[in-house]
Amino acid sequence: MKALFAPATLLMNRMIYPVKFALLGVLAFIAFASLMLALAGQLNSAIQRAESQMRGGELMHPVARMIELTQQHRGLSSMVLGGNQDASGRRAEREAEVQRALERVASELDETQRNSNLWRQIGSEWSSLRANGMQASRSENFARHTALIGVMLHWQGELSDQYGLGFAPEAGSFYLMNAAVNRLPMMLEYFGQLRARGSGVLAQGALDTEARLALAVLNEEIGIGLRLVERDLLKVAAVRPELATALNSAVREIHAKAREVDQVVQAIVMQDNLRVMPAQQFFELTTAGIAIGYSQVYEVLLPTLDTLLQQHRDEARNTLHLNILVLGVALLIIGYLSVGAYLSVMGSIRSLRHGSQQLAAGDLRTHINLDASDELRYVASSFNEMTDSMRGLIGS
Repeated sequence: MKALFAPATLLMNRMIYPVKFALLGVLAFIAFASLMLALAGQLNSAIQRAESQMRGGELMHPVARMIELTQQHRGLSSMVLGGNQDASGRRAEREAEVQRALERVASELDETQRNSNLWRQIGSEWSSLRANGMQASRSENFARHTALIGVMLHWQGELSDQYGLGFAPEAGSFYLMNAAVNRLPMMLEYFGQLRARGSGVLAQGALDTEARLALAVLNEEIGIGLRLVERDLLKVAAVRPELATALNSAVREIHAKAREVDQVVQAIVMQDNLRVMPAQQFFELTTAGIAIGYSQVYEVLLPTLDTLLQQHRDEARNTLHLNILVLGVALLIIGYLSVGAYLSVMGSIRSLRHGSQQLAAGDLRTHINLDASDELRYVASSFNEMTDSMRGLIGS
């Protein structure tokens, strides 16, 4: 053991006490400072990530609105191309709204995001649709709209990744993000495709095999998508019981409207009933269902997600402040006790030195009384015994 600590002993033997205490104090400060900086760095990263996610959540509002309006434009275009010219005015209004929505999203993006390939592709394909989309057939117009919306959804996913919305510190946030950013938008896109195809079929008054199959598949995809959304929201409610009421209400509203639409689609697909309702009424029915879905995104899911992210940010800030406080207090206590230890040792040494000087001057009555109870008291006790013995010998 002595051999192990020989280098440290040799080093300490070459130093006076002030230097020894200063060295140990500096080393302790470096250790605590390193720990504090590492902890502060981790917590600051968590805070910055939460703030970035909150910014991404705010941006999802205009992005979702842009996609919703483009889906409505697809449905109205399908109705007009199917022969319902009464929808032309609404289609033109929706086209102007889509353009404004695109401009609003662009104003929210930074320069790098505006220059991304996907955003440029969205702008290019929309401009092409505006210019010559109504010269295409109904099926081609539908396909071009759907391709554009697919790019928008892909870009929305890329954007959410940029802001870290795919990363969640706990299960509740993850499933809520997944429902708000992935599951529900995809389900609503199937709903939008069903609206466009169904409105076009009812406006045209004809149902071929391809359209029948497409309506059946889309109707089934909506059911599957809704079940996935419901599963995610139930998991959120299990982790965060305080959100259960709002989330369950959202699921019930979407389910109710989806059942209405399902009944109409079943009548079209299974019974060839193309007079089950007018194209305009079917468009309004499906639009109402999609609007409920988007209202849940705007009014429930994204605000709830923002609340959770704020909680994570505030918890990280509080943890950071608490840890800085604890480490700061610990450092102060260690520093205070270290100074006390230094003063105690140096006081004992000064007392021993003063007693030795008095003895050397011939004062055999000198006595050393130390306030400390450490090992130096043995030195003082031995010194006192020595002076007592010397005084006894001289006295005899």
